[in-house]
Amino acid sequence: MDEAPYRRSRPGRVAGQPELSVTIPTFHRPDSLVTALRSVTVDVGEAAPRIELVVSDNSTDTLSECVVGPIFDTWPGPTTYVRHEPSRGRTENQNACVALATGAWQLILHDDDYLLSGGVSSILDGIRSAGPDDQVLLFGVRVVDEHGRLRRHQRFRTARRLAPEDALRKLLTGSSFVRMPAICVRRDAYAAVGDFDATLRNVDDYDMWIRLFARYGILTMPRTVSAYVIHSGAESEGMFDADGIEQIQELFRRAERTGVVTAADLGCRKRTYLHQFILAGCFRHLQRRDWAGAQRVLKLFTLPGVAELGWSRRWSLVRIAFTIGANLAAR
Repeated sequence: MDEAPYRRSRPGRVAGQPELSVTIPTFHRPDSLVTALRSVTVDVGEAAPRIELVVSDNSTDTLSECVVGPIFDTWPGPTTYVRHEPSRGRTENQNACVALATGAWQLILHDDDYLLSGGVSSILDGIRSAGPDDQVLLFGVRVVDEHGRLRRHQRFRTARRLAPEDALRKLLTGSSFVRMPAICVRRDAYAAVGDFDATLRNVDDYDMWIRLFARYGILTMPRTVSAYVIHSGAESEGMFDADGIEQIQELFRRAERTGVVTAADLGCRKRTYLHQFILAGCFRHLQRRDWAGAQRVLKLFTLPGVAELGWSRRWSLVRIAFTIGANLAAR
């Protein structure tokens, strides 16, 4: 990582490696950054000195630095704040978080998401229950809108170890199996598989999960620790186009190269994944009564790389309903 022009770090009150690093890549969201940080620091109790806070700032002003300072000054654990000049890309900022963190485990918390009450304690309980071979923990997450209203609750009933093949199959069946604020990874595992790939526009995280899952599998945890916020400002809103489809095709090519899942199995999962992805994009437009936008997203089904996969039995009725609804509303 290139040396940043501005950096302030402070060691914690306890010697040794932090148990957990919570890292926040941020870009011009000082208000939500405060919410994210406070969600980590509230009600942590005696564990606080063993938790490292890292903020990697891509902002072109100092507003985020100003809100970080008072929180870091009172935190008993180690802290690091870096402002990048010039600003890096989103993926590079994420990689900076991983490089800056020193904790045994790392959780990346984007500045528009936050931890739930008791979330840090649940994460630490999960870390302490993990075996020496467990490298990736996946927790439950509440998917909410900008007003905090629950849209979906993704959770696991029990703690369960999934071998690489099973973990990769789960990941590649649904486009939302993993939410960033709900996954906790050992620092050594990130070092072993390499950086997030900046050549992938909006699926660099899924590429990372493919590499981690194919190598280590996962341990699911029956605890809900975070909120993932869906809003119109999210970068994922702009990926429902032909380039976004190509990025997903590349993910499956990379998954095939791992050799963990067969090509035939991947073909079935790609059909399901792409259907869910396209229909999710269509649904967002339907919610906003943007009928033309919904029709535009549905046309992605006609792309050669998608059409040749055929219809998904699981999503056929939804596809038909959305198509009829969008066409009738557009008249």
